[in-house]
Amino acid sequence: MVKMIAVVIIVVGCFWIDIVSAQEGNSGLVDPAYQQTVFQAENLAVEISKVTGCAINPLLGISVIGAYTYYSSDENGRTDLPWYSLPQFWGTLSGLLFLIFLKDSSKILLPKVLSVPLDAAETLIEKNGSALLAMPVLITALKNGELGAIESLSGTITGFVFPVAYAANPAVSLHGASMDPITFALASVSVLVIFSIVWVISQAFNILILLCPFSTIDFMLLVCKNGVLTLLAGLTVLNPYAGLAMSAIIVLVCVFLLPKALRLTLFGTLMSWDILAAWIKKEDSVKELRGNSVKCFTTFSYKNTPSLTYGAVMQHDSVLHFRYKPWLVLPEKIINTDIAVVDCEIEKGYLGSLIVAKTTDEQLAKKLFRFRVAHRKNEENIARILGVPTIRETAIHYGWKAMMAWFRGILPA
Repeated sequence: MVKMIAVVIIVVGCFWIDIVSAQEGNSGLVDPAYQQTVFQAENLAVEISKVTGCAINPLLGISVIGAYTYYSSDENGRTDLPWYSLPQFWGTLSGLLFLIFLKDSSKILLPKVLSVPLDAAETLIEKNGSALLAMPVLITALKNGELGAIESLSGTITGFVFPVAYAANPAVSLHGASMDPITFALASVSVLVIFSIVWVISQAFNILILLCPFSTIDFMLLVCKNGVLTLLAGLTVLNPYAGLAMSAIIVLVCVFLLPKALRLTLFGTLMSWDILAAWIKKEDSVKELRGNSVKCFTTFSYKNTPSLTYGAVMQHDSVLHFRYKPWLVLPEKIINTDIAVVDCEIEKGYLGSLIVAKTTDEQLAKKLFRFRVAHRKNEENIARILGVPTIRETAIHYGWKAMMAWFRGILPA
């Protein structure tokens, strides 16, 4: 609920700043050229904050933008509004948001085990689907001139990089009608890159919240994410330049975390799919256990292979090997872990079973690979395929150390 309120504040606050800036720009108290420069700079800051807000919660962001555009336009011109401003569109999304709100509110009464399938469906369908839906909305808004400052900046860059081509068509309208293809392409790529980078990190937070079995860490993650949202909302409303600075910090941090977040997003997406499929079918799949390898994620970094890399583990000459495709599309690689299967055991876990290296101290057991949720209850088959001699139940540990061990184990290295 706090997240939804914060995103509404960001988007509505951005539109409010637009109006205030426009009024101040006509005051005539300073040089008109200076007024225009300040006005464009403020608009640029506001528009980047809009894109960032939509990336944090796409469904809510595009709903608010569509409703605001509809109600702020003249009644006689509403028939010519873009598709995302029609009540049929943002009204349907608002109804879906209300259902999600009811689901989230029910967590107060229901244990998390019962809400996991609904959370998985939300993560898999709503979070990914709304991101795909927000992209054409942003591009349409750009084409219609609603992101005019980004468009203008792209035109300036186009004129600097391609002076000959730009000289042939120097006029760049703030309403997109005369925007040349190069400027439109540059502006579109800029918007989509900012949106995608921030959304991946936001989705990684959603997945951590979904998969976390500890209420304390769950609460900490929610406080962290909502704190960033609230800070961005407040700064954007109070001062567009402060909002721009906050957006720049968010984007830079997201760029730094992007490789790890991509792997975590893939991990959470497949886990959500497995949870939802098992809930619908009321059974666990054994389809992937018919070969000589088992699909899994790495839980440690080894030989330039980062943790949470998706691939398959197999045994050759009684030693574990891991095969995977970098970025899922590059040529396949096979890594020899140099770990004998007799020194390993299968541990049943909350997020699917794991292969761990045996030690005398259970707290120091090294987790090697984590299998998909679809493979739970198939530990005997996994042990047979890989030649692992031992299967053991996971001891349930309480307290701060257990929570921190889970947090370190789920995050990419």
